[in-house]
Amino acid sequence: MVNEMQLDMLAPVVPPGRRQVSRDWTNQTNALLDDAKVTKQVSTKLRAGASATRRAVDKQTKERQQHVDEALRKKVQDTTALKNKLERRIRSLQQELDKLVSFKERATAVAGSLHKPINKAEKRLTLREKKPTRERIFDRVEKTLSVEHEELKKALMAINALINESGQHIVLMGECRHILRLDLADKAASLKLDLACLDLPSKNGGGEKLPDPHPPGKPHQLPMLDQNDTVMRSTTAPATWRQGTEKGIAEACKLEHQSYDLRKKIVVAMHNVEETKTATHSQVVDALGNKVKQTAFLQGKLNQNMLDINAELDSLDEQRGQVVRALQAKEQPLSIVKDRLRIRKSRPIREAVRDSVEEALEEEYGKLCSTIKALKEKLVHIDEEKEKLLHAQRHLNQDIKDKNQSLGIDKRCLDLDQQSCTTAGMSLSHAGSRISDRTPMQSYRQNRAIEYRKQGYRPGPPPAGGVNRIPHPPR
Repeated sequence: MVNEMQLDMLAPVVPPGRRQVSRDWTNQTNALLDDAKVTKQVSTKLRAGASATRRAVDKQTKERQQHVDEALRKKVQDTTALKNKLERRIRSLQQELDKLVSFKERATAVAGSLHKPINKAEKRLTLREKKPTRERIFDRVEKTLSVEHEELKKALMAINALINESGQHIVLMGECRHILRLDLADKAASLKLDLACLDLPSKNGGGEKLPDPHPPGKPHQLPMLDQNDTVMRSTTAPATWRQGTEKGIAEACKLEHQSYDLRKKIVVAMHNVEETKTATHSQVVDALGNKVKQTAFLQGKLNQNMLDINAELDSLDEQRGQVVRALQAKEQPLSIVKDRLRIRKSRPIREAVRDSVEEALEEEYGKLCSTIKALKEKLVHIDEEKEKLLHAQRHLNQDIKDKNQSLGIDKRCLDLDQQSCTTAGMSLSHAGSRISDRTPMQSYRQNRAIEYRKQGYRPGPPPAGGVNRIPHPPR
């Protein structure tokens, strides 16, 4: 565009005091028109170039924006997929965690139920330690009790180990769940931000043309970029971002499989505990029942032998009395014979002949002496036999006492189970039938008598020597 100085140069030079002619005035106007035409052509070219540049820039900006939108949509899809995967894995992990907690509680209850049979086994072993020395033998009962105690202890240790392991696994699963929840929260926040970025173009009225903030005719300043106004780049690569989430999901999946295996171990352990309790309990009860029967049978034989020995002692006492009476009966004839012999020795020498009377007296004296000697030997033999019988009686009494004490201890051991069964039976009887007038102790004794009659026990005759009555062996 020609400025004012150029216009002044194009104007014709007119001397001072002289007016312009018509031709100069026309030339000057034509020059101005030509200059305006050239200026207009230049402006038109500039506008066309600016319009083309603007269209190219708008196209490029639109393409870049579409690329950004596609990237945002893909990122939203990826984030949504990972978010849904996290939600599913968290739900699955929570379900498995709840199952493991439930199984741990069940295992804890089973472990608590083991304390009662273990204490019962220890009580039985302690009771049997109180038996007399003669009765403390390593029999089948002692063996089954030791096996029961050891097996129950092993089962308790095994299930306690699983309980501790499940507790540690629950902590790990809780930590993994917390990490996944934090990752899920981050994914939700990132997804919200990406959706907000994706919704920015829609807020402009569905792509309508924005008004020009700088209308023509008004001066405006172009935006100046600050050197510090730069975009902060993220340091995490997309593969690393996805890999971190996938790693957490894989860890949760691994913990779920371990929890499933742990739950199977707990089920097997609880099943083994029940089998151990049932098997060892039946073996102990069977061994105690047989031991009680054997002891009662031996005690019956001891009582019978005691009765026989007492009868034999009575017979010996009677026979001894007869021998003593026989000796006493021989004293008078022996005294008479001695007196006769002493009197006949005082005869005169002429009359001291060995006649038939002297021979008869000597023969009678010899027979009486041999009879008295035999009776005394018989009396000594009777006393010796009586001493042997008394010695056997003392041993039998001690053995019966030991058997009685051992039988009472074994019955107490056996009653540890029968009392619980009787109590349970009484509670069921009271729940299903009318309440009896008997006291609990009378009901217990009645039930115990019924059990003994079922096992074949019968009351025997009262033994001698003040020994308590014991049941006879089954017939």
